[in-house]
Amino acid sequence: MFVDDLVGQFYNKLSGKRVLIVVHHDLDAICSVTILQTLFKCDSRVYALEPVGGVEDLKQAYERYRHDIKDILLINCGGTIDIVETLEPEEDCTFFILDSHKPTDFTNIYNNSQVRVLCRMDDVELENVPEYSQIYDDSDEDIEEEEDEEEGGGGGGEGQGKGYMERDEEKGEREG
Repeated sequence: MFVDDLVGQFYNKLSGKRVLIVVHHDLDAICSVTILQTLFKCDSRVYALEPVGGVEDLKQAYERYRHDIKDILLINCGGTIDIVETLEPEEDCTFFILDSHKPTDFTNIYNNSQVRVLCRMDDVELENVPEYSQIYDDSDEDIEEEEDEEEGGGGGGEGQGKGYMERDEEKGEREG
């Protein structure tokens, strides 16, 4: 779900709670987290900070804190993947995603219970965001098409459909 009231629907919601801040290791994310740390320090907010470079790092960071912290802020990571499917959190866990990487995974946009996508609504082109029913139509015709693709039809190129975090991990594995 999109959050456009960053103070009311994000910052104030975290008041009195311990927050896990997961930050990607790019320059924009580091600058953002530095500003946020200053705000948290001024308001005496308690947080844990975990830097990540890919999906596996994200999973490990979440696993370390999953039983202690229920509010997670993802800075420049997590927006291009289905965060709930990837991390399999408990029902009382909430993810706040602030990610400049595009495209934003639709499951994050339409998850009204556990995911909040932080953005300025004037930056979001809502006409380019399809309706929920257009994406998740469970008609028999769609199911048959998916089964045909799974049986060998509808190929895809290597690397196609991968987010920046997955590509970063693969690049690191090849170089390392």
